[in-house]
Amino acid sequence: GRTVQMVFQDPYGSLHPRQTVDRALSEPLAVHGIGDVETRILRGLAEVALPATVRFRYPHQLSGGQRQRVAIARALMAEPEVLLLDEPFGALDAQTRLVLQEQLAALVETSGTTAILVTHSIEEAILLADTILVMTARPGRIAAEIAVELPRPRSLATAHDPAYRALFDRIYGLLREWCLAQTLDFACAAAALNCTGTGARGGIQPLSAVENLIATGSRHPTDFTALAARRNAAARSATRLRSRPWCPRP
Repeated sequence: GRTVQMVFQDPYGSLHPRQTVDRALSEPLAVHGIGDVETRILRGLAEVALPATVRFRYPHQLSGGQRQRVAIARALMAEPEVLLLDEPFGALDAQTRLVLQEQLAALVETSGTTAILVTHSIEEAILLADTILVMTARPGRIAAEIAVELPRPRSLATAHDPAYRALFDRIYGLLREWCLAQTLDFACAAAALNCTGTGARGGIQPLSAVENLIATGSRHPTDFTALAARRNAAARSATRLRSRPWCPRP
């Protein structure tokens, strides 16, 4: 509907290959019965820094960055209340990504649209967001809600702000801790499913390596009681699996 619009991740698959830019931008206007098509299309192109000369080009005649600009312009054409963005710059080169990040931040701020952005980039989240929700891996849960109080407009120069560095370090610390915990879970399962070998191929060897990694590299103290409990639980699970033909053998 008009209330919610979305920008997809792949700039090469989000536009119809047989429709011109003009057709792509005029379609949401026709669907929602919005008039003044000519003015809105030209304004939409200008807002994403595209010249009017691209209006009657096809997607294969555009670069990846130009295609994603068209996708953003199309999503904003109907003036939605909520804009969903699924890693919209993930497939673009670094320079184009930085430029589009700044342009998107300015567009959202001036339009008054609420934007919900999914990203794996800490820098992108800090640059664009007012609030960052840090998610855990499967199953996805909101693990932390962090307010971004850096002044706007923001740009690449914002990275030199001490508050930016503090936010980056805080988010990175959370993600790093969870990544190490996931690695530990994988190592526990791999060790237990090794069917309790001994010596160099013993089941706890991978786990010991991960424990050492966490003990020496983590910024946070490691609870080895919890690690041992997790290892024992994985070993008990593996015991029930060993009778199955697909259980890996040393």
